[in-house]
Amino acid sequence: LPPLALPSPACPHHHQQGSGTGHVDQSVVKVLAGQRDRFKLKTVELEEEIRVLKAQVGARGLEGEQLRADNLALYEKIKYVQDFQMEQGQPRRGGQHRGALTGRGAAGDVVMRKYG
Repeated sequence: LPPLALPSPACPHHHQQGSGTGHVDQSVVKVLAGQRDRFKLKTVELEEEIRVLKAQVGARGLEGEQLRADNLALYEKIKYVQDFQMEQGQPRRGGQHRGALTGRGAAGDVVMRKYG
């Protein structure tokens, strides 16, 4: 908003004290009250947005934890099947993925560091 120009006492159009100052004061009060109300409304909107974003962050955190738990359970199942096959003397299958599943190779190293 542009600054409000108030008449100075040196201004030739300035009214005597008490005749027009109440009107000027009232208009300033209205402008300030309008600004205050807009800021209050914007504050409420931003607080609501923060609340929604915090809830989303919390949900993503829980989702991430669930995915980690699922990945660990899957890794343990794969390891169990591999160990079972080794005990039975069955050859492993999987070709190029064998390194990741057995803990050998670059991908397997990452898995073993995380879950091994």
